[in-house]
Amino acid sequence: MVARSLLRSNGSTGQLLLEVFKGKGIGSYVCDSKGNKYLDALAGLWCTALGGSEPRLVKAATDQLNKLPFYHSFWNSTAKPPLDLAEELISMFTAKEMGKTALTTGASIFLVAAFIAEPVIGAGGIIPPPKTYFEKVHAVLKKYDILFIADEVSTGFGRLVTMFGSDMYNIKPDLVSLAKALSSAYVPIGATLVSPEISDVIHSQSNKIGLFAHGFTYSGHPVSCAVALEALKIYRERNIPDHVKQISPRFQEGIKAFAGRVGGIFGAECKKRGMLVKVVGDEIAMSPPLIMTHREVDGLVSIYGEALKATEERVAELICKKTRGWKMIARGLLRSNASSSSSQAINLLKYVTTSGSLQGHAQNLWDAPTRHFSSVPSPQSNSTDENGFKGHGMLAPFTAGWQSTDVHPLGCYVYDMDGKKYLDSLAGLWCTALGGSEPRLVKAATEQLHKLPFYHSFWNRTTKPSLDLAKEMLSMFTAREMGKVFFTNSGSEANDSQVKLVWYYNNALGRPDKKKFIARSKSYHGSTLISASLSGLPALHQKFDLPAPFVLHTDCPHYWRFHLPGETEEEFATRLAKNLEDLILKEGPETIAAFIAEPVMGAGGVIPPPKTYFEKVQAIVKKYDILFIADEVITAFGRLGTMFGCDMYNIKPDLVSVAKALSSAYVPIGATLVSPEISEVIHSQSNKLGSFAHGFTYSGHPVACAVAIEALKIYQERNIPDHVKKVSPRFQEGVKAFAGSPIVGEIRGVGMILGTEFADNKSSNEPFPAEWGVGAIFGAECQKRGMLVRVAGDNIMMSPPLIMTPDEVEELVSIYGDALKATEERVAELKSKNNN
Repeated sequence: MVARSLLRSNGSTGQLLLEVFKGKGIGSYVCDSKGNKYLDALAGLWCTALGGSEPRLVKAATDQLNKLPFYHSFWNSTAKPPLDLAEELISMFTAKEMGKTALTTGASIFLVAAFIAEPVIGAGGIIPPPKTYFEKVHAVLKKYDILFIADEVSTGFGRLVTMFGSDMYNIKPDLVSLAKALSSAYVPIGATLVSPEISDVIHSQSNKIGLFAHGFTYSGHPVSCAVALEALKIYRERNIPDHVKQISPRFQEGIKAFAGRVGGIFGAECKKRGMLVKVVGDEIAMSPPLIMTHREVDGLVSIYGEALKATEERVAELICKKTRGWKMIARGLLRSNASSSSSQAINLLKYVTTSGSLQGHAQNLWDAPTRHFSSVPSPQSNSTDENGFKGHGMLAPFTAGWQSTDVHPLGCYVYDMDGKKYLDSLAGLWCTALGGSEPRLVKAATEQLHKLPFYHSFWNRTTKPSLDLAKEMLSMFTAREMGKVFFTNSGSEANDSQVKLVWYYNNALGRPDKKKFIARSKSYHGSTLISASLSGLPALHQKFDLPAPFVLHTDCPHYWRFHLPGETEEEFATRLAKNLEDLILKEGPETIAAFIAEPVMGAGGVIPPPKTYFEKVQAIVKKYDILFIADEVITAFGRLGTMFGCDMYNIKPDLVSVAKALSSAYVPIGATLVSPEISEVIHSQSNKLGSFAHGFTYSGHPVACAVAIEALKIYQERNIPDHVKKVSPRFQEGVKAFAGSPIVGEIRGVGMILGTEFADNKSSNEPFPAEWGVGAIFGAECQKRGMLVRVAGDNIMMSPPLIMTPDEVEELVSIYGDALKATEERVAELKSKNNN
């Protein structure tokens, strides 16, 4: 029953389960619960370059978890590890000078139009470039002023005997994407290296419009960065590229000795003999850990030969039964990469094409009985210098300037470089629900790092933590029955995945025109191309050529700002529902796939829905057979006083997105919950196609899942929603008591999330002149008094840790009041100057 709860990537039926390794770490191997040892010839998923038991990476993660498990890199704030990692990556990449590093949670996503290429194509079949290919491509791109993006996600950090694939093929890219071996997959992280020419333009443009409006909650996650820094040290200290040069000839030559033969169920024969390879249709891929010894390489070659011999015997049997196999075999001979155009060794990347006649069998290689597996600060100061942008290597989200560094958390507080304590009223970035020093989460991460730091969830394999977490999440979500969970690395990826899931679903039902999405003005759903398009904030679209044409936006449900004179909340909700229906009819109901909404809008200003809003909206979308996606990235796990926002507003969604508090941000993770109706259609369609071809390398990352499981236990054991119900009335009432201030337009919120909107005229809700920066003044006054808030124009947002005590709530209210009084005085001065 457990296995049924997980929506898997690129798999259909059958599961190979990985769980706790009972003994000592085993480098290039993974072991099942019976003690059977397997040589992992794919390094997890092209990524555990340093094997599955590198103690230095475990120590780096544990040390950082105990020091600072999370702080965001938005609005001129960050931690020291991301700054250090940015500098180190720029230093390591020598194919061309790079200017900045943008950090992400997985394969890097960067919004620049260009030509993109892997130095060696990986998942598409391990295809090295022909001679002079990149030289000629470079010339064409340069001729037409087109940027070159080198996708080094699989080839970076020694895989090809050079530190980067760009070194091997003399590629001079404008941008570079990195992930996988960057942390040896022990924690999710990705990065984009940006040339000085591009980063300078971005800096100049962001100064003009006020910010660089792109980034992810977990951009520069301090734990991920700390592990990556240690991995980079190991690559250099142990000279991993040189080690690859020494062992790769035997790897390449040993495998190529079998050229000219075929294989169909080759993967199953390898597994039987103790080796795991990648099997996709007629393709076998191997990309083992870079730490392999000569003896392990010999073992790999030996298993390969034995498996191939057994496969030949099986092929002969099948040929006797199926004469057409002869024709297919003639077209499917093994490619040995030995032609004149690609004779250079590609080292620890190897591709074998097997018999086309056996493709159907290859798709079912892993349809075996379920088995349980296991594997084995010196902070920087603020800078007001106008050239501060040049002083560090990090391209930071939602900022145009330097970064300050927060270095140590304690419960609901963080401490800066000078030891000053700040009440973190935004919980990092809406996410450290359990505070910054929860020992149970650190313990869960450390224990899983020692057991199994990484294994993927592709091709009918996964890990026990991912299955356990999926089951627990389905049990916790009670607004309606859900059928499956699909794991991502963030809320942005979760919402991005929702679009693909919905499209896949409608295509399976024979409704190819039902592809448009309706979101709401002022909503926030993420920063990928798709999730930023869904978002209704102009800053996320400006200069990025967004939103995408398939995204429509309807009214923002902000009663205070948008209601008509004399209109009640219920009447306002009725009008908005009518406007939504009019939009659907205008576009054609047969073209509208889904409606997405946050139960309480977060980044758009903390906007709770008006009375009866969701009741009326749900009736409209149901009427026209439109799916409802609940974006619970901010509201899930107790934020509103209920376990999910859907519980509070009686929402019955078809899909749900969660992240942030899912792990209390200690390790990046996100997820989508999928209704049984949708998951069953996806399952049926994937069986027809052979696979569900969507997923991320770090989907269901075992460390992230282990931490999330522990977080969910804490939410339930400590009854966090009930605690929120007890402390939130004072939080809400205490702050709302200042609503009579002459500079406050509205204070709104529910549970432990609250927003303040300043206004120059309380009767007309007219905003202050933007150049006055009233919101920024208030934010600075709060910081001066020891509290951090989020400032967005003249909106102030607070979403503190859910573990706040009554005393801490009183401290928050007191600081808020003092800061507001100081802001009133400053506004009075500005008005006086303006009048004179």
